[in-house]
Amino acid sequence: MADALDKALDLEEEIKTDEIKLNAMKVEALDIIGEMPSTVHQQILIGRYFEHLSWDKLIAKVLYERRYVYKMHGRALCSFEKIVHDRKKTLKDT
Repeated sequence: MADALDKALDLEEEIKTDEIKLNAMKVEALDIIGEMPSTVHQQILIGRYFEHLSWDKLIAKVLYERRYVYKMHGRALCSFEKIVHDRKKTLKDT
């Protein structure tokens, strides 16, 4: 019984640690999105990944055609990746 309780407490602590890491990653992702020069890219990524909007709801929110939203989503992901890469390079150079 004590072993089960110890294991449960360990798992609870692990979950808390993971939640803290996840929240830090969310904050960092929002910071990266905030650096994007395009507000359309920002809207699409926040809507899709933070507001968990379906494609249909996202399209209705941003008021663009479906194909354009898909295209801008791809460009937004590329922009996100570039900012992440630039940050890593800056950290490496310092």
